[in-house]
Amino acid sequence: MLERDIYKISKSYLGGVFLIDLMANVPIICYMIFFGLPRKSKEIELAKHITLYRACMGLKSLRLAHIGNVFNGAKRLTDTLGETFTDYIYTFENLLKWTKAAYKLVMSTHYFACGWVMIQLHAGDRS
Repeated sequence: MLERDIYKISKSYLGGVFLIDLMANVPIICYMIFFGLPRKSKEIELAKHITLYRACMGLKSLRLAHIGNVFNGAKRLTDTLGETFTDYIYTFENLLKWTKAAYKLVMSTHYFACGWVMIQLHAGDRS
């Protein structure tokens, strides 16, 4: 059952992933306040080489801590739908497994590409 009490939701959020969200978002907000948001292509290229900017943007990956909640919600949804449509519970479980596998594939490919770009940036700095 979905929780609708704002006090319980707030308490759960503050006791759960609030600090992770704070660590993921505050540094880049502070960077934008002090240095401004890079908008033009020249500013973006310059910002890519600033270690502080890159570190702030890297902290945004902490938001991936929420993915467990997404999968738990999907599992609860399949359980609820499975109870309603008992003949299709196997299909829902299979769909969830394939969705998880596709997500892992996409994220692995994304991180591999990010790593490749970082290698290319560092190799370009040496030449």
